[in-house]
Amino acid sequence: MIGDIREVQKLNKWTENEVGGFEVLIDNFDEVDKINEEIYNDIPSTLTSKSIINVYPNVF
Repeated sequence: MIGDIREVQKLNKWTENEVGGFEVLIDNFDEVDKINEEIYNDIPSTLTSKSIINVYPNVF
């Protein structure tokens, strides 16, 4: 679905600072695991991060 994030926030009764997830694009695929670990270590313990390899292991 492509839509306005403000509509999704309104439907879910989120504040303007809340989202359901985000995607990080990188230039070097060889760094996927390293960058995923860095992100995981930098976000609060109430959140999680998953690399594309973890989400779609059948592809990789």
